[in-house]
Amino acid sequence: MSRTFKQVTYLGLGIGVVVGTMLALGFAAGWVSHAKTDLAKIENDDLAREMLLKASSASGGKSMAMATGQIDGDVEGLFVLDFTSGNLFCWVIDRRGGGFLGQFQTNVRADFGPIEQGRTPEYVMVTGGVNAAGGATTQGNSAQTVCYVSDANTGVVVGYSMIWNRTLQQASRPQQGALVKVAQAFSRDNSLIRE
Repeated sequence: MSRTFKQVTYLGLGIGVVVGTMLALGFAAGWVSHAKTDLAKIENDDLAREMLLKASSASGGKSMAMATGQIDGDVEGLFVLDFTSGNLFCWVIDRRGGGFLGQFQTNVRADFGPIEQGRTPEYVMVTGGVNAAGGATTQGNSAQTVCYVSDANTGVVVGYSMIWNRTLQQASRPQQGALVKVAQAFSRDNSLIRE
């Protein structure tokens, strides 16, 4: 064999090895990239399936405040406070349609003390979630929300909740009851009252 033939053969073989290696690396890189993309898509899909957004909202004016809160599972309540009368209502909508299925109420005036002469109540209201342990009674379970009301005049903050009967709700049967004071605090000092 001639020296030139050997050089061409080795050169061709070297080029073939380099090209083959580059193709193999390119294939491997593409496969890894595709696998990572698929894995990321699966993880994002799983994350999206597990991520549930639960939001409450509140709004108030000069004489009325409203807030929403999770009552049980996928059932939400609408809390409405009339500043003039002091009546606090919670209406729970029927999941199957047909209007409100539950009504719960109380009057908040007694919990905030007497209104000073010439002053009007200045209430603010929000809701918060709670998973009450041992909240079951023969009438039902504790609702998964607390409605917090505060009077800007007194600094008193009171939390209200209720007993919710899941069996009646699933049968689309109406229910009613009292909103019960479950917590109280004073925003102008460090006192807490345990109910």
